[in-house]
Amino acid sequence: MLALLEVVLVLIRGPFEAHRFYLAAVLAGIPMMGFMLALIGRKAYRGALWDPDGILPIRVRVLRRDVQIDLNLAVVILGMFSLAAIIAIYVY
Repeated sequence: MLALLEVVLVLIRGPFEAHRFYLAAVLAGIPMMGFMLALIGRKAYRGALWDPDGILPIRVRVLRRDVQIDLNLAVVILGMFSLAAIIAIYVY
């Protein structure tokens, strides 16, 4: 529902188009920031990035070491960069 609201805010023509764009950008960023806050504070509630029945991290070998990459974190970071790029394109 939030994504639908964001699309409507961006596509409707009329007054306050710039304000609606920035509101949609903030609304798109809130869930990603919530994820990042939960990531930072996960030790306080003994949380983990994944559960055994969910999407497990992928293992990548980097410089003779196995590194686990959580796909949830990777997607959120990609989403944050995409949102920043969209805002930069809109501003310039």
